Amino acid sequence: MKISNDKTSTFKAGLTPELFRDLNKINIKDVEADFAKIGVDANFADNKFICGSSVLTANILGEISAKYKLPFDYLPFAIRAYNDKNLIYDDVKKCEGFSNVDTKRILKNDPPYIGTSIFFNDTILHSPILTDIRTTIRGLSKYCSSAHFLHPIIHEWFHCIHDNIVYKSQGYEGNCPVLKAKYFKPEANGLDMLQDGDIMYDVALDNKLQNLIKRLVSKYAAYNYKYSEFFAELMTMITIKSLDFKLNPIKNPLDNIPQKLPKNLRFYIEAALNI
Repeated sequence: MKISNDKTSTFKAGLTPELFRDLNKINIKDVEADFAKIGVDANFADNKFICGSSVLTANILGEISAKYKLPFDYLPFAIRAYNDKNLIYDDVKKCEGFSNVDTKRILKNDPPYIGTSIFFNDTILHSPILTDIRTTIRGLSKYCSSAHFLHPIIHEWFHCIHDNIVYKSQGYEGNCPVLKAKYFKPEANGLDMLQDGDIMYDVALDNKLQNLIKRLVSKYAAYNYKYSEFFAELMTMITIKSLDFKLNPIKNPLDNIPQKLPKNLRFYIEAALNI
């Protein structure tokens, strides 16, 4: 499931002419069928950018997982490109994308989506060039952790990876039979941890550490003092930094973790990844 068979499409600081050409040539229906074969219910709503970026992200994280023995190869249950007007919940409108931790209805006229599914805003992420410009600006301002155009896709993917890590460790105690079967534990509290216990208490009590996270990772990494946002932002940053200009992972992403990152947060990452 690749955009280029020879894998020569390049990106380093952003969108390249070669990659832009590949994105325009991609056959969305074929990609959706390829995702279906590996258990991912994908519907990209004819959005070639979201489709191609999802292929790139799946390939990149799969290669990193195999090469460096990291749990980055987790795949979401579903990927959806959506329009704001089709959302049931107003609180997630006008963002680039989001993931869900529990099974619930997300889009009008659709059944509930299984937890750890990903949703990307078709209205915002409709143009590779505009997305490249927007992420460059957001990255340079340190609002997000990378200026690369793949940032919003990889970021949401890492939310699902984080959810999977928590559920595998702590179990799932909600009502979804699919998640219960996959993450069964007699005394599960993973969902509670993701919904209510995802707070960086130590950091929240220390403005110095909070400002350090903003400087070393991004402003959004400190958003609402959430471990999940810190994890997704940090993992996105170090993953993109580990790639060469031909999409090959040439360095263990964990080697890119900032040396000055607070010990409690480094410990959290190491414990979460079981390293």
